[in-house]
Order: sequence, then C-alpha cells, then structure tokens
Amino acid sequence: MNRLHIVHRFCRGIASAAPKTSTGIEHADALAKAGGRKADWKLYKVGDYLKMNQYSFYDGEVTLAKHRLQQPTNKKPDVLPQVKPVLRLPLGTLMRSRCGVEADLKISILSLPAIEMDSVVNAATIQSLSSLSEEDAVQKLVSLNAQLGTQSKFEDIDRSAREELVKLVEKLESKPALFAPVLELIRILARDKALLDVLLTEPVRNFIIRASGLSSTPSVVLKDVIEADKCLVNTLFNSSQMRQSFEAEAVDLLLERISAFTRADYSGRYEWINEIPEESRNAVWLFDLRIAFLTSAHSSGIQSKWGSSATALTTFIDIMRQYTATAAEVLCLEPDEASRRLADYTDRAGEAAKVLFNITYKRPNDIDEKLVNEITEVVAALIKAKPPSPVMEQHAVNLLATLKLNISMLCPKMKTIDGRTEQFDLYDMSFAQALLDALERKLDDNNNSDSDLLSTYFGSLLKLCTASKEARRYCRLKILPPLVAADVVRRPDEGETLRNKVIRVMMSPVFSKDLASEFMFVLCKRSVNRLIKYTGLGHSAGLLANAGLLGHINAPKSASDSEDSETDEYRSVEDRINPVTGCIRPEPTGPSPLDGMSEEQKEYEAMKLVNAMNKLMKTGVVKPGTVGPDGRPKEVSHVLELLKDVPDEEPHSDSD
Repeated sequence: MNRLHIVHRFCRGIASAAPKTSTGIEHADALAKAGGRKADWKLYKVGDYLKMNQYSFYDGEVTLAKHRLQQPTNKKPDVLPQVKPVLRLPLGTLMRSRCGVEADLKISILSLPAIEMDSVVNAATIQSLSSLSEEDAVQKLVSLNAQLGTQSKFEDIDRSAREELVKLVEKLESKPALFAPVLELIRILARDKALLDVLLTEPVRNFIIRASGLSSTPSVVLKDVIEADKCLVNTLFNSSQMRQSFEAEAVDLLLERISAFTRADYSGRYEWINEIPEESRNAVWLFDLRIAFLTSAHSSGIQSKWGSSATALTTFIDIMRQYTATAAEVLCLEPDEASRRLADYTDRAGEAAKVLFNITYKRPNDIDEKLVNEITEVVAALIKAKPPSPVMEQHAVNLLATLKLNISMLCPKMKTIDGRTEQFDLYDMSFAQALLDALERKLDDNNNSDSDLLSTYFGSLLKLCTASKEARRYCRLKILPPLVAADVVRRPDEGETLRNKVIRVMMSPVFSKDLASEFMFVLCKRSVNRLIKYTGLGHSAGLLANAGLLGHINAPKSASDSEDSETDEYRSVEDRINPVTGCIRPEPTGPSPLDGMSEEQKEYEAMKLVNAMNKLMKTGVVKPGTVGPDGRPKEVSHVLELLKDVPDEEPHSDSD
C-alpha cells in the first residue's frame, strides 16, 4: 500500500516537471523537437531574456516570422498620401515586436502572394525603351509596373533583363522624366532577393541614393524623392550591398534631414522642403524614419554611432515628445477627429521609438544619464496616458525594457498622501499601476501573432520590482493578494484575475512564459513554498527546474511564507489543497479500487505497476527522473530509484 501510494504520487510529481503542455518547460522541449535535438533546459534560462543584448526588433522578428500568422495591415508605407494611382499594392507586415519585441513594429515590405504569369519584362523590352521618346518610354514603364505590381517573386525575369535595366539607368541622366517610373520598377523587383545583386550595381545604388536627396549631389524632384525613399525601404531590407553603400554615403545626411524635419528648419540644402505640400512633407519624413529604423536594425556601426550621439538621441526623443504634446491637445476633441489629427504623429513617434530601441538596447549603461532620463520621462508619459494608445503603449514598453531605470522618476517619494494617486508607503505607484493595467490589456487582447510581445511587459515589470521593494510589494498586493478559500476552489490558471492570466502565460508555449514565471517568483520574494502556494507545483516546475530549485520543494516553511499570503479562511482548507495543481482535491466520486483488497493483493498490484513502468523505461517510451544534487531533474536508471529515499510508513519492531 505504501509503495503503491509513493510510486503513484512521485510519478505525478515527475510528470508535472516533465516538458509537457501543462508544465513550465514544454517550450524548451517543443523547440528542441522542431530542431531535431534533445531538450536542453540550460538554453532557456530566464536571465538570457533580461539581457536584451541579442535582439533588436528586426533580429527578433526575423527569428519568429516563420512561426507567426501574417496579420492584415492598413499601413502602406510606400504609398503617397496625396496620390491615388490606379494600382494599390497591399503590403505585408514584417515586424510585429518582440522582444521583441515591438510595439506594433511595422516595417512594411511588399510581400504578396506569387501569381503565375508569363514574363512581361525581358532584355528586348528594356532595350526598346532607349529607342522610344521620353513620353512613350514613361507610358510603357507605367504599364510594365502595373503588370508587375501584383507579384512578389520574379524568377521569370532573367539576368540579361536585369543587366539591360542597369544599362538603362546608366543612360538616364538626360531623361529625368524616367526617374520615377524606373525607381518604381526597381522597387518592385527588389521585393525578391533572387538576382537582386545583379540589378543593384554601384551605379544603380548611387542613382537611388541621389534621387532620394541623400547625397552630396542630390536630385530634389519631389516625386523622385518619394519614389526613391520607397525604393530604399525594399532595397535596404533585401540587399547587403545597398546597406553598405547607404551607410557609407547617406546615413549622416539621413539623420540631418530627419533633424531638419523635427526642428522645422528648412534652410540651406533643405529649402526645397518649404515648397512642397504638408502632406508630402509628412510622407518624406515618415519614409526617412522607416529607413532610419531599417539601417539601425541591420548595422551595429549605426547603432553605436547614433547611440553615442546626443543629436541623434535628442532628435528621436523630440519626435516622441511631439506626439505626447499633440495627444494632450486633442483630448477635448471628438475621438474620430482626435485620431485623424494624431495619425501622422503616431506613425512618426512609433518609428522613432523603434529606432531608439535599436540604438540603446545593446548599450544602456553607456548612454548619458540626462538623455536616459528624457527617454524615461517620455516613456512614462506614454504608459500613463489616458485614454491609452495600444500602439504607442507597446512601443513605450519595448523601449522601457532597454533602459536603466531611474526609480526616483518612476516611483517618486511623496510628501503627503494624495487620495487621487496610487501610492504605497508614501511612494507614488501611478506608473506601476499603469504598467500593470497595460499588461492586463495586453493579456486580454493577446493573440497568436504577437504573444511573444508580452516579454517586454514582464521584463519591464521585473526590472521595476527588482529595483524597488515598494513597487514589488505594491505589485504583489495587486497580483498576489492574501489567499482565501475561494481562490483555491479551482486551478490557479482558471479565472479572470491578473494572477490567473499570468499563470496561463506560464503554461503557454511562448518565449514570454519564462519571464512570467520569473516575475511571479520575484513577487513571491523568491520563496519556493510561496510560489507553489500561488501557482501550483505543476505550473512552476519549469522555472524551478531551470533555476535548480526543485530540491527546495520540501523545505520547511518559514514564517514569511505565510505573511501577507493567506487568511484564516485559507488555512481552514489548506490541508485539502493538492500542491501540484494548486487547488482543493476533488471529492472521490466512487469507491476506491483498492477497497476489499488484502495487503498482499495491494503489494502485488504495486509491483505490477513498478514492472510496467520499468518496461516503459527500457523501451524509451518514458524516462522518469528524480531531483539531482544540483536541484535539477536527473534521469534514473531504474524505477526503484524513485523509492530508495522513501522512509517506511511505520518503524520496524521486533515486538510483533
């Protein structure tokens, strides 16, 4: 009887720590299977996510893109607001943020389903353009672009056709009317990486940069500038040669032009901007910011250069400030009118936030403290904004995850109690509450396409609670209030409290599950017993296995484990709680199968179970384990190893 009970109980415990969907480390196993290797818990330590030094928004999203459902978007970054061409190009969304990262990270690169059709572009077609009049050549290019505009793959356009297009570009100097349609053709072909380097020769790269107005001898025809900016979005994304040329020649001028837009100072080389409509001005500004995001995502050199430049940091901070100032001004307007007025500011501030992320995440300790405080001030304002903007809130949380937090700014000491402000021990907790509210909104709105974006929410809260004990205590009261009997009637992951929602993330196969587990552990003051009390062993087993804390499961409870974590009502039902599930054991609905058995029969059934488990182990179907000396799961060679340290139920006596 005793052995049967011990085997059954221990196997349930081991199953709870094994990498399955209902536990805390199934993600490691799932990724391992996808890669055709054994699960390695060491690869999935929470600390790796906190460093934030191996992901920019771009890097993280490329890693996750293949596992993510494509989401529809109304963003059309390479479509002019004031122009209504015959053909509109639907855009795919490459980056939606992790890590990373993104608060609605949208670099919209043309990404359309391939359509089978005969090639409309060949070497002869391109050659014929040279013999046509300028007007006829423009019309033919417009027709070609319209036919190609529905494609994203161009295997049918061979090398010779691309080489002829290069020759055409080299002879375009005397035909400025062809600049815009040729740039559009290059942009369309740049959707596909195949043979792209054949097209993007040095003369073509220089032509694109010069047409964008970002060279020492620029072309500043508005339609050419806008089409060249669109072309840069695709070519910078798909061509390393284009990125190298752009970084060598145009990056400084790009930052200079963005700064001119931000300061509204259009003197000198930017006098032409005074002559263009505001709508076109906003379009060029936004394209420039998207190009800045692309270049900073790809180049560690630009990240370092802009990250150490007060001018660069101040420029992007000011763009975000313009959004917060305008958002405050439109509060009194009708929602539709306010959204219309804010649209351009929102797009620009989002791109600026993504650039700031890219240039700060690797070097948070190297940025000037004054500039860090300025970023923190803007980020806090975005998170605390009423009503909240989901897009800007995500950007702000992503950026917050990279910063070295100034707790005195985020949770300042209060002189007196203000009933209108969330506070704890005379510390202003309005920011902590806003961040918790943002997390809950994200948990409620979360879907398969952006579940990994939760990581920056948990990462930011984790940093805040680690740096400030007042913030940790406040968040614990909000998420893990003292338990009552009603809290343990059902499993910890069932329900609509913030605790229930966070525990569901701990169980889910997403990257943010590790940070969610670590966040709960910090709220529990790193007490294993308290964590199990609030989450159940089955939900926290992955974290404990990774941290080498499984050996602490049976450690005696300390007085602090009960402090502020349970009520008299909870204590009255505590002995009925299953520590694995974290809820009250259900009442038996029928007779026990052991009823009526003799002790010999029970012993016989127990040994049958042991032998059956041993057979499963030998065939490799299951691999039971025990807790090793390092506090992590360790495979056992025989099922009886699970029983070697179990004491007898009654002491041996010779009196019988």
